[in-house]
Amino acid sequence: MTTIDEVAARVASAKTRLVALERAVDERESVECVKEHLRREKLPSAFLKAAPADYYAWTLAQRASLLGCQIPHLCKSIIVENVACANSSIEDPLNSRHVLQ
Repeated sequence: MTTIDEVAARVASAKTRLVALERAVDERESVECVKEHLRREKLPSAFLKAAPADYYAWTLAQRASLLGCQIPHLCKSIIVENVACANSSIEDPLNSRHVLQ
């Protein structure tokens, strides 16, 4: 017979898995949005690479190996979506929907 504690543990485990799945879906949608933008702007040389959660704990040599580049070519760049922005374009540099940082 299953105890209440066992059921509670299984529910907690299921919640943890659900949160991870929801995060994966959100990340996938964000990646697709960025890919579509790259296609639309005709940036064929750009590429995206998924990094593990502990990427920033890695040495620079490990990061360079994952990305297939030399250490001096590593940089921190992220694309941020300004969801409060009403603009859908990038013409206004002071109020853009997407910002490269």
